[in-house]
Amino acid sequence: ERTTHGELLGKYLDRLDGLLSHMHLPNRAVRNLFYTHAAIAYARNDNYARVIDIDRKMLATMDTLREYYRYSCYRRLLGSYPLLPRRQIDNYYDSIKAIASENRQVAYDLQQSPRATIYYLMATGRPTEALPLLRQYISPEAGDLYRRQLLEAAIEAADAAGDNNTQLQASMALNKLLRQNAHARSRQS
Repeated sequence: ERTTHGELLGKYLDRLDGLLSHMHLPNRAVRNLFYTHAAIAYARNDNYARVIDIDRKMLATMDTLREYYRYSCYRRLLGSYPLLPRRQIDNYYDSIKAIASENRQVAYDLQQSPRATIYYLMATGRPTEALPLLRQYISPEAGDLYRRQLLEAAIEAADAAGDNNTQLQASMALNKLLRQNAHARSRQS
């Protein structure tokens, strides 16, 4: 039996689609890239049934992404907790939890990067509850974009808990981060 290039490509794309559907990727970028190129490849080979299937998956992914972006906005808003009234803090955190209950990607992110929970605990006057979550950001390997803010919160939470060791570690980590940032800015000038 002879297989055409289009059929062979279709088999490989189907196999890759199956593999991607079982992976727990941290975001949808790889899947979106695959769907875009797969739909183009199927269209070029006149496999319109697969184009429809792939594009429907893309549309579903876009709906999911919309939810992820809403979650990201609510999380950033919570990061501004010193300026927010309590009612808005509760509303934003409740919105995050509602999105996470419906969206696996958001639930996974909320579990792996508990910034929203940290912000909520700090905002609601519960810094000692936030401290265990904050400790992961003290390590130099914690490459979070919000590490400075989280280190500042760790210092505050450790102070509230009377945890001098964690407060010292977080202060030293913050000092090192600020020096690195100043050095990088001076090189750019």
